[in-house]
Order: sequence, then C-alpha cells, then structure tokens
Amino acid sequence: MNFVALDFETANEHRSSACSVGLVKVVNGVIVDSFYSLIKPEPFIFNVINSKKHLIKEQDCVNAPSLSEVWNKEIQQRIVGLPVIAHNASFDISVLINSLKLNSAIIGPFQYACSLFLSKYFLKDLPNHKLSTICTHLNIPLEHHNALSDARACAELLIHFFTISNCSSLESLFEVADCSYGFVNSDLTYNKFNSRGKRIRSTSYGSKQPSSGFDIDLQDYIDIWPDIFQGKRVVISGTFYRIPRPELEDFINITGGLNSSSVSNKTDLIIAGDKMGPSKLEKATQLGIKIISEEEFIQMITN
Repeated sequence: MNFVALDFETANEHRSSACSVGLVKVVNGVIVDSFYSLIKPEPFIFNVINSKKHLIKEQDCVNAPSLSEVWNKEIQQRIVGLPVIAHNASFDISVLINSLKLNSAIIGPFQYACSLFLSKYFLKDLPNHKLSTICTHLNIPLEHHNALSDARACAELLIHFFTISNCSSLESLFEVADCSYGFVNSDLTYNKFNSRGKRIRSTSYGSKQPSSGFDIDLQDYIDIWPDIFQGKRVVISGTFYRIPRPELEDFINITGGLNSSSVSNKTDLIIAGDKMGPSKLEKATQLGIKIISEEEFIQMITN
C-alpha cells in the first residue's frame, strides 16, 4: 500500500498552466509526507472560472517557481519507485506532461492510476464520482480545489479501497477492479491508464493530434454540469479539433454518462467530429438519434 497521490490546479484552459500542486505520500497505508507549492503558469493568464474555483490569483504566482523547478527539487525525489494516483488522472497527467514539455524536461519514468475509475467500481451506487461527492459520502475532509486537500482526499480514498477490498497492494486492487497501470515515460510520452485492463498506445500528448489548437478544458465544466449526461448512452465519432477525444470520453463518464462505441436503439446522443463514420451516420439517421457537432457540444456546456 505504497503510493503518492497528486493533484494540480490550473490557471486557464491550457494544460501547461499549472498554478499549484499538492502531493501526499503513503507508505504501508499511512500518510507519511505531504507537499504543496504555488506554480508560475504558462501562459501567465488567470481566467475567472479557474480562479473562482481554487481562489489563486495572478499576484499569488508572480514569484512562484515553474513546475519544472518544483518537479526537480521537490516532487521527483518523493515519487521515486512509487506509483502516482490522481482523481481524474487524465487531467493531472496531461497537466504534468504539457507543463514539463515547455522546459524540455526529462523525468524519471513512473506508473500511475486513476482513483476516479476505481471509485466507479467500488462505489457503484453513488449518483456521480466527483471527488466532492465521494468525500461527502465517506466523510473525508475536503477543501475542494485546494491541490493539497484534493491530493490528501485522493490518498484517503485509496486507503479506503484497500480496507474494503482486503487488498494489500495496488496490483491486487487493480485485479479486483479489472484495470491496469498507466505509464509516463522519461521522454514525456505515456500509456494511458484504462479501467478495462487494456493498454492504450503510447502518445506524446497533443503532438500527434489533428490540431494543436485544443482550447477547451473540460475539467473546468465538471462542477458546472455534474450530471449533464446522467443515464445517457453517448457515442463519439469522427476527428475533434478543440477537445482531445480521450478527455471528452472522460467527461461523459464523470458526468454520469456511458460511452458506447456503436450506434443502437439504446443510443441517446452522438457527438460528431469531422468525418463522422458513414455507417454510424446512416444508422443514426435511420433510428432518429440526435447528433450534435463538436461546436454545438462546446456551445452547450459553455452557455
């Protein structure tokens, strides 16, 4: 039961804009160390939505170190040989990678996993699996969107899962929940953690996507629309230019929906990018299923 729980807050929609980091180290099921730091984000812009959540403002970070500096001086030594756990890990890992890439950093490789996915297995009856909802249910103290408090809550959550499952290691916990580690490599490519026990191919975040113009951070809208897809079966098809497709899948899951790879009479909605699959389009038309474009989806959540 040894791991490190990690959480980032961002200043704006860019994944390179980490403005604070919290870390909690667990050894033998006990919290033994913690760390918190403000970070100077890149670009140095604080939008209203983000600042309203975490209460960090521009003046707080003027003299803060870069994430690369904090990583080299404080974080790297704390995670050596330990897996990293985050709640909605796709967000935190992408923040880490994008922020470090700006400084051409080289890091020690590490494994990681997502407590959000584990929560869906061990806490099936909850209406959603946001960290705030889980902490209320389990009476875990939480100052939400304070990076250290979020990291500590994530650590307490994992300890709870160990307790109720009688597992003594993350490997045995993953076996019960049918999932596996993700990996971050020293060149900042990564294999994504997956809740179905399948490995997704290694990617360099953003560099192999159809466009470098991703400008919508869905993390900003989870608290605004916590149940927007509650009970809905959603199909994603086509190429997306403003939202990374894996993050759209995570958003649907977090907000109560179910991702489906195929169109059927049980499908409630299709979010279509460029060049939607012709067979999916034909079947959706026949069944009268609602189809919205990437832009219409963005308008829906940002209104």
